[in-house]
Amino acid sequence: MKAKQRFRTDDPFLQIRLNGALAIPVPKIDPVTVDAKYLSPIKTLFSHFVGLGIIERNPLDGIGSKRVKGENGFEIDASEERLPFEPHHLAALRAIADRKPKNSPDYWWIRVLPRTGLRLDEFAVLSPLDVRQINGRWCIDLLHLDDGDPVHRERRRELDLKTASSRRVVPIHPAVIADGFLDFVEKRRRRDGDRSQLFPMCRPDKYGCYSSALSKRLARQIDNVTTDKRHVAHSTRHNFAAGCDAAGVPVAIREKFMGHALEEEGQKGRRHSSRKKLRRRYGSPIPSEEEMVWIDRLS
Repeated sequence: MKAKQRFRTDDPFLQIRLNGALAIPVPKIDPVTVDAKYLSPIKTLFSHFVGLGIIERNPLDGIGSKRVKGENGFEIDASEERLPFEPHHLAALRAIADRKPKNSPDYWWIRVLPRTGLRLDEFAVLSPLDVRQINGRWCIDLLHLDDGDPVHRERRRELDLKTASSRRVVPIHPAVIADGFLDFVEKRRRRDGDRSQLFPMCRPDKYGCYSSALSKRLARQIDNVTTDKRHVAHSTRHNFAAGCDAAGVPVAIREKFMGHALEEEGQKGRRHSSRKKLRRRYGSPIPSEEEMVWIDRLS
């Protein structure tokens, strides 16, 4: 829209040529912005269609901008775009969090996210109802499997998650419990009820994103700890994945914990056999007791 107003034409190719003729051309849209702001919502829409069974696969799988880094402009692999935090980063971020109110997301994010693999958006919308015992273990329930209970059916409808595979059950790591997370949840439950928001200070922005303000605050905290722009709040998911790998957690169980579709494994752009895809269609989406035990092995 801005380009149309600036160059008085809706022909994108002419806009590009006119911009190139300027003494100081308008900067191009950053590839990260292309992926996050433009491609990601469309991919999410098609993923929703896959979850509803309207289409068999997401036609945008594997499509993204060509991200480059460095003066010579070499392409980087997806694994290089975000890096896990180093131990000293985690310690420094926890020291910052220790100074925050104990009922705030700023206090709990660094305690919960690296040990559960939750996305920041998922963390921001948690309610006490989502923290419950399943198969004898305390879990974060983002699935709320429809068992006829109208409360869980309604909560399932409320949760607006990234993809169908994001609906999952994550066993809570013993270290999170040792930090007093369950006590905090119970206090919120007694005070405001089962259906209350665990972090009521996380309010939705104009796009309905509950983690927007929190994400900006955490970005400033992370900038005080590391200057590498590949370290962001989402890096905690990389920490969780790395912890799973170090503990020898089977890939299928790790992906179930993290809310990844099985097709996301493997080499970039590689299609998987129907046999591998079918493995996600059978069995319970709720981890078994034996699968949940793997969370205890994460260091």
